[in-house]
Amino acid sequence: MQYGQCTVDSLNSSLYYATPHVHVFETKAAMWQAGAKLSPWKKDGNGGYGAITLPIWRYRYEGDEQITAPKVGNVLFYKECLGSECISHEAVHMATSYLRLIQQLQLTDQIDENEEKLAYCIGSCMRQIVDNLYKLKIL
Repeated sequence: MQYGQCTVDSLNSSLYYATPHVHVFETKAAMWQAGAKLSPWKKDGNGGYGAITLPIWRYRYEGDEQITAPKVGNVLFYKECLGSECISHEAVHMATSYLRLIQQLQLTDQIDENEEKLAYCIGSCMRQIVDNLYKLKIL
């Protein structure tokens, strides 16, 4: 599979499902292996997190001129971490990373403790909402 400037064909054996922005792996180790190939990000290299968000730039050429445009990015999950809490947590990182790239949000250059608190809080709220909607048989 071609992935931006990187090729991850060697990872297809562990790839469960992929769309342009969401990649789901069979195992956390396979997800971290792909993340290491796609990003120089080294935080928590022991693979402790259940998902990885990677904001990216899209490159194209118009004649000889290279045009760059920010993209919301990609998020890598492993299939045991697909609940509403984890997904909404990563959605926070996708949104804040994109807003950083287009300089529309005043945050530090990298994900920091404050952003993590926000992402965990939103994730927890989303899980509680979804759990209650299931209990009420609305979902």
